[in-house]
Amino acid sequence: FIPLWYFQGTERMRLPLTVVVTARGLAAALTLILVRTPVDAWKVLALDALGTSTAAAITTIMLARRVPLQLAAPREILHVLLSNGRLFVLNAAANVYSTVGLLILGALVPRYQVGLYSGAERIGRGIVTLFSPLGQALYPHIVNDLRQDPERATHTVKRTLMVFVATALVMQLAVIT
Repeated sequence: FIPLWYFQGTERMRLPLTVVVTARGLAAALTLILVRTPVDAWKVLALDALGTSTAAAITTIMLARRVPLQLAAPREILHVLLSNGRLFVLNAAANVYSTVGLLILGALVPRYQVGLYSGAERIGRGIVTLFSPLGQALYPHIVNDLRQDPERATHTVKRTLMVFVATALVMQLAVIT
């Protein structure tokens, strides 16, 4: 749980975004440095968890300094869970979808190959998540620009896309070499 939604809504994304990107970036870099053999597979999970947990802890502390944190009453929690059941089903379906591929692959090829595939997939997914906070930070500004200056919004989207693609290419070259 990383509370970027709050900072996005208040349009104060710079520091939280820096925290998230730095924590996840360091975790991804350490993964590329420390994972060398299949025996190191556990390090992928540990580093991913460490990066995400660090970002979540720091941004939650930042949130708590702005808004007092309160525990919800059990009745409120139950109401929210029941009224948002579709969202939970959708998330569960997405998780099942991403796991089914590994189950099918596990039935067809040796475990070693499944492990290699799974590790590469997790590393790829981790790198992709580096970009999501940037998109979240830009979203309110692009929406504002669409209302006030659609041409500027188009320019921002094109420029951002070029930066994302260039960064992805550099990262791919770093992984390949």
